Amino acid sequence: MPVSRRLIWGQEPTHLPPLNLTQIQLDSWLWFISDGIKEAVAEISPIEDFTGKNWLLEFGQYSIEKPGLSPLQATRKGLTYSSALRIHTKLTNKQTKKTSSTEVFLGDIPQMTPQGTFVINGVERAVVNQIVRSPGVYFGSELDAATGKLLYSAELRPIRGTWLEFEVSKSDVISIRVDRRRKFLATTILRAMGLSEYPDGLEAAAAKDTTKTTEDALIEVYKKMRPGEPVVFSFSIPAAMTWGLSAATKSTSASGLLPIPESSLVTIW
Repeated sequence: MPVSRRLIWGQEPTHLPPLNLTQIQLDSWLWFISDGIKEAVAEISPIEDFTGKNWLLEFGQYSIEKPGLSPLQATRKGLTYSSALRIHTKLTNKQTKKTSSTEVFLGDIPQMTPQGTFVINGVERAVVNQIVRSPGVYFGSELDAATGKLLYSAELRPIRGTWLEFEVSKSDVISIRVDRRRKFLATTILRAMGLSEYPDGLEAAAAKDTTKTTEDALIEVYKKMRPGEPVVFSFSIPAAMTWGLSAATKSTSASGLLPIPESSLVTIW
């Protein structure tokens, strides 16, 4: 049939509009400059000294200076295309109520080029976006080929911090893997956290657990997480600081301390 006699009931195909493939990079960068830095500063401001009674440091408005060279100049000279980040700070003496304000240089921030790239040490680089699994609790199961038993697992993935993976063996022993490396019995981790009573389902793990006290569990966790490093105990004996460790075995009623037997003294590395 000639083309002129064909009837097209659908929409005629049109050309796709030109796509700005770098727009997602530019939008993300603009958000970081306008809001991201502000949110990061708000998380840590104000800052107090460790006693909370003497000094208070507050952060105010920040400013980003213009780059001192163009992206092409940075590429030719092997430099980084960046700008200086400065922020206004106010330091307050809580004792005297005196304050002093000044502008502080925080560092240089690499700047994004109109093409959505960065120039680092003369080399043009780009940020590659990737999909990251959301934080939360994930449950899974796997069929054991030998026994035909369904083995369950769970993962605790926080936004920041340690990943915990719970696994159930063929003999119903529940274990916990820390940061996808070392594996401990669930009762060992719970005992190291100071818990002495366990919920139902941990009988098999408790039967294999060799630790008896919280100190034993802490040592067990430390040895596996830092193999080869000596175990260090940190404690404070005010009387021993004056009279020596040997004085800790004597009566210290004047300082309010209980007598410590010589067998309880620990070598400090």
